[in-house]
Amino acid sequence: MGSLFEIAKSGIQAYRQALSVTGQNIANVNTEGYSKRDVNLEELGGIQGGVTDVSDQTGLGVRVDEIRRSFNAYVNERLRNSHSGFEQLNQFSKEVSLLENTLLPTGSDLSTFIGEFFSSLQELAASPEDSAPRVVSFEKGKDVANAFNDYSERLKTAQRGSFSQAKISIDSINILSKQISDVNAKLKSAGATTSPNDLLDTRDLLMKELSKEIEYTTEYGTRGEVSIRLGNSGQGPIIVSPNKSFNLRAKVTENSDFRYSFETTVNSISIFIVEGTDETTTTQITGGKLAGLVNYYAYLQEVKSQIDDIAFRVAKDFNAVQKNGKDLTGKI
Repeated sequence: MGSLFEIAKSGIQAYRQALSVTGQNIANVNTEGYSKRDVNLEELGGIQGGVTDVSDQTGLGVRVDEIRRSFNAYVNERLRNSHSGFEQLNQFSKEVSLLENTLLPTGSDLSTFIGEFFSSLQELAASPEDSAPRVVSFEKGKDVANAFNDYSERLKTAQRGSFSQAKISIDSINILSKQISDVNAKLKSAGATTSPNDLLDTRDLLMKELSKEIEYTTEYGTRGEVSIRLGNSGQGPIIVSPNKSFNLRAKVTENSDFRYSFETTVNSISIFIVEGTDETTTTQITGGKLAGLVNYYAYLQEVKSQIDDIAFRVAKDFNAVQKNGKDLTGKI
């Protein structure tokens, strides 16, 4: 039978520890990644009786059974998915806004040059014998050609910038994946009776940052270690397993495109999973900054191909008309 003093002592010790946990929560209220802790108390049961003895039902007091994190796997996963979706759209939107400012400056965009060129041709048609409109049309034609070339260079520069940003994003993904893998190793090596709340907080904070770069799904082990798969299907390739992490790599690939008036080469960013000397391509880039940059690169390629198609059509049709015309001497 426990004495009143021992029961009181256990209560003081348990609630002192609970009060310390409350103080820890208050002290870390502004700490990024910190999860509030809750104390789970349990009764210290009485002494079991023997064959002839009656068991002591009064009990021996109370003790702290576990210090738990306020954690909800479903809510955290939904939050990470929201981060991935937002970062993808936000990155794409920012890049398109910059592209719009680059390609559509007031009064000096491509449509302005084309319009001025055809206006000069109308003036030339009104006075075909006058050399002055011919000079103006010739200069306006050079302006159009220079505008097409300038747009092409600007789009190529934008693509190079997009690819460079994609590589920076992949570097961040690789670093975060390695750090999560390191936390997995520490979680697996923690004692069975240990509650590594600080490691679990670190894991969740790293996963939050990773979700900004790329979308993924998760599976948790018994010790809190996590496996991470690319994409939102739950069947994507693994980039973090309980035992190791895998690096990503970006590369520009080329393909032929026959949708326009001429055969053209279309560039795109391909993502590879690296394991030793082996590389496996993946299409499971469905969210995060990386997806926004990959989609933006493809959008730039589409715009470039459309502008190239316009340039090809203008040159082809104008040259065809020129062949059927006459010069100042009347020669065809």
